[in-house]
Amino acid sequence: MSDLSSLPPELTPPNATESTPAPVPLPEPTRDERTLGMLAHVLQIVSWLLAPAIIFLVRKDSRFVRYHALQAVFFQLLVMLAWGATMLALFAGFFTAIARHKGPVGPAAIGFPILFFLSSGAAAR
Repeated sequence: MSDLSSLPPELTPPNATESTPAPVPLPEPTRDERTLGMLAHVLQIVSWLLAPAIIFLVRKDSRFVRYHALQAVFFQLLVMLAWGATMLALFAGFFTAIARHKGPVGPAAIGFPILFFLSSGAAAR
């Protein structure tokens, strides 16, 4: 093996006697903080965006609770964005099919996309 003294200083391995600083442990969340963090995720099932937003605004002093409440809010916004993109694609498909149809368009062809939109919106809530 070659001598390491010929290497530039930035490529030499650190000295074995140098110790790396110990990581600073984060404070352990309290039982109330863990409960509110869990509620932020669970309550979004029935209250959509409202409960995580309220929990985020009420417990601004806890970093743990803020993190989980904001995570639930961002998840709901992502779901809303995906739902909107899906509805846009479905409506574009429905109305493109109606526009390409040769002949008369019945009321069912126009009513079905609207009925589908209303029923899927009710199911999403």
